Order: sequence, then structure tokens, then C-alpha cells
Amino acid sequence: MMIEVASSGGFGGIAAGGMSKQLDVTDPSSQQPYCETFDPDALSRLADKAGHPSAADLQTYTIAVTDDDNRRHVFRLREDALPPEMLDLIDAM
Repeated sequence: MMIEVASSGGFGGIAAGGMSKQLDVTDPSSQQPYCETFDPDALSRLADKAGHPSAADLQTYTIAVTDDDNRRHVFRLREDALPPEMLDLIDAM
């Protein structure tokens, strides 16, 4: 599984505004928190509850997950829609 996260927006002048990270999860047992949190079905449920992906002064995250069957799933979510645990995992990538 390949996880790609990019952010845009937010307050002007903040360095985090153009972040882009990538994680190749080749051993799911060692990366279990990432596999569970960035599972395409879990992200789809989160996106369904999140509403419109843009708002003034909020970062928007584009999360792309390529699953083990080589299918690419892309989600756009506002920062306030992401659980704190997911933001921590993104920071640790």
C-alpha cells in the first residue's frame, strides 16, 4: 500500500501549507496504524461525513492511497475533518 498526503491552503505565510509526504507500506504488520487509519474504506466514510473540502483559513489535505490491487483512491479533506490521531500519523510520515 502506498500513502501520499499533500496539503494546501491555511493561513498565509505558514510553512506547512505546501507539505507533501509519501509512505510505502510494504510490511503491513509493522505499519498497522497507517494501514488502519488510511484504509480506503475508512477514508471514504470520513469523507462522507466531512462535507465540502474547502473553507477559508483551513488546510485541505489530499490523501491518495494505492491499495495492494494497484487501485488508486483519492480523498480531499479539510483539516478540521481529520481526527487528531491521523494528523499525528501524517506528521510522523
